[in-house]
Amino acid sequence: MPSGARVQTRDSPALGYVQAVLSACAFAISGPLAQALFVVGWSSAAVTASRALIGALAILPFALRGIKATPPHRAQLRGLIVFGLVALGGGQLCFLTSVKYMPVAAALMIESMAPALVVLWMWLVRSARPAGLSVAGGLVALIGLAFVLDVGSSSTVGIAGVAWALGALVCSASYILMSSAVDSGLSSSFMGAVGSAAGAALVGLLGVLGIMPLRFTFTKPLVGTVGVPWWAVLLVMGALSSGIGTFLGISGARRLGPRMAGYVALSVPLAGAGWAWMLSGQKVTLNLALGGVLILGGVLLARLGEPGPSNVSASPTLEVPRLPE
Repeated sequence: MPSGARVQTRDSPALGYVQAVLSACAFAISGPLAQALFVVGWSSAAVTASRALIGALAILPFALRGIKATPPHRAQLRGLIVFGLVALGGGQLCFLTSVKYMPVAAALMIESMAPALVVLWMWLVRSARPAGLSVAGGLVALIGLAFVLDVGSSSTVGIAGVAWALGALVCSASYILMSSAVDSGLSSSFMGAVGSAAGAALVGLLGVLGIMPLRFTFTKPLVGTVGVPWWAVLLVMGALSSGIGTFLGISGARRLGPRMAGYVALSVPLAGAGWAWMLSGQKVTLNLALGGVLILGGVLLARLGEPGPSNVSASPTLEVPRLPE
């Protein structure tokens, strides 16, 4: 292929579904593991920065192999820095901060509205009007998400919590849109490594400046009923949840497109509940089972209404000459 050709990766939608689901499972395991670190004194900024940095280092060898033949263009790096600051670092920071002011379920519900925001953005900005089945599937999946989160009557939600959760929503939608850019010319591993490093740098800088507290401890956290070394917990969170999860998420979004990738991302809370059950012994409730069925059914409905592969890039900011995968 000529060196200036654009990368088109939406030719394997089945593989895209597998990558997106595996990415959701990888991302979701960070929830119970982060909670174990919080209990022994870690701050949210310390966990977020460490997780992102380890993730970047985990996939760095693959990223270097992908750019060995041709060094990245300066414009590419600028786009990736924005991707890392907004979509990766900003999203995690906004979400973890929002739960200090509001219930976790409410914050996660707000952030999980990202697929709807993606569909609206594609409709208004890219003139990609969604089909009726896609809209219906998204609504069904969101109803299922409410069952999974068991969102009922909650206490008063502060304005600060809502503002941080809305920030996480925008960052999550930008992640779906920017990572699905099929003509970026960048390998998924390179995008994940540079983006994660930029996100780690952002959160670390906020900690150094005193804006966000950076607290680290060396006490063994309890994962379930077993004491695990803190570095082992961070290694799993960074290498699996951040590194591999980000790589698979970007690859899956490129193959599925931003709209469908957003719908599949609704399975993250379901995967999180599954990890919490396995690692913390939490029982699978009727609401969780019903919500899982609705989420899967909604994704299938959305897939039936999704048009064929599109050559329209969702993120012209990342449009650059092709680099080898």
